[in-house]
Amino acid sequence: MTFDNIKKDWVVVGKIQKTYGTKGLVKIISYCHKPSSIFNYEPIILKNTKEKVNLDLNNKNNNPHEKKVFIAKITSSKTIETSRNLIGEELLADKNNFPECKTNDFFLF
Repeated sequence: MTFDNIKKDWVVVGKIQKTYGTKGLVKIISYCHKPSSIFNYEPIILKNTKEKVNLDLNNKNNNPHEKKVFIAKITSSKTIETSRNLIGEELLADKNNFPECKTNDFFLF
């Protein structure tokens, strides 16, 4: 996957905000208009490493105070130390996973 392909075929849907716990989990912030719709656009990948991000569906409806924030697992990150290096990393979704726009409608990327 080249940078040009990423720019053309993928869109930023969120960002890693901070670490969560001691086992490598992270909190992500969703940029989607309806924050939980980020779950509809999986697979989600990290912009710099192209690694898949596993969103924790158990926390999808379990965050009444932080409606745009969800828990995620990065496969290669098993400790809080490795997760700290990912803070600020952008999350990408394939544009093909978005619904087709109707006439005169568009997505802002």
